[in-house]
Amino acid sequence: MLARTSRLAALALLAILVGSATGCASDKTVPPIGGVETSAVAPSGAASATVATATPPAATGPVSSAAGGAAHHLSVFKAAMDQLGMSGTVTVPQLFLQGTAAVGDLKPTSGQRMLFAMTGGPNSWHLVWSAPFGSSRANAAALTKVDPTVFKDLARALDFHKSVGGTTVAAPGPTLKSFEAYALASAKSVAGATYTGTFTIQAKTAKDASGVWWGNAIAEPGDPGLESIGVWGRWNGKKWVGEIADFSTEGAEAGYFPAGVLSKLAL
Repeated sequence: MLARTSRLAALALLAILVGSATGCASDKTVPPIGGVETSAVAPSGAASATVATATPPAATGPVSSAAGGAAHHLSVFKAAMDQLGMSGTVTVPQLFLQGTAAVGDLKPTSGQRMLFAMTGGPNSWHLVWSAPFGSSRANAAALTKVDPTVFKDLARALDFHKSVGGTTVAAPGPTLKSFEAYALASAKSVAGATYTGTFTIQAKTAKDASGVWWGNAIAEPGDPGLESIGVWGRWNGKKWVGEIADFSTEGAEAGYFPAGVLSKLAL
C-alpha cells in the first residue's frame, strides 16, 4: 500500500512539473536575433514554417557619370533609345549609373529631348520613367517618387536644366531577328489567308558604306508543292520596308541592293 501511494504521488508531481514547464515556454515568443519580425503559418497537421519579410535592396555604391560614352555603358542609352522609339543620331548630354539603375538624357537630331530612368542592369535594361525635358514632370521629385530606394541619389545627380551638349551617338542597327520577322510577315501576306502552313526563314542583313542596313531572305513553305518566296528589305531607321524578290529577271537583286552589300547578302 505504501509503495502504491508513493508511486501515485511521484506521478502527480511529475505531471505538475511538466505542465508548469509547458506553460512557461508558451507565455512569450522570443523575437529572432536582429529584431526581424517573423510569422509562423502552417496548415493543420503540418510542421510550422517561419518566413521573414524581405526588404527590397536600395541602390548602393557611388553614382558614376558615363556621359563620355564608355563602351560598357553603351547598352544603357541604346536600350533607352529603342524603348523611347528614337532612331538615327542622338546627343547624350548626361548619363548616370548606380548599381543596377541608370538615369539619362537623350536629344535626337529631330524630335523631343527626353529624360529617362532604367533598371535591370547590366544585362536587361528596361524603362521605368521618362519625361520630356523642361516639362512639368521633368524634376527630381517626380523621378524619386518612382522608387525612392533606387533613384534618390540618381535624381540628385541629374541636371534638369542642363544645356544641350555631350556625346553624339548613332542608334543601334536592326537585329537579324527583326528582319526575319518582317520576311515571315511578307511571305504570309503573299501566300494569302488560304495557306495555313508554316515557313522556314533563311536570312542575312548587311550595312552599306553610308550606314543603311539591307536584308535578303528566302521563305521556304512547309508544303513542298509551293514555291519559295524571296523578300528584300531596307531599314529606314524605324522599321523594315521592301518588296518581294524578283526571281524572274536575271540580276534583279543588283538593281535593288547597293553593290557593296551584294556578296554579304548572298544566301
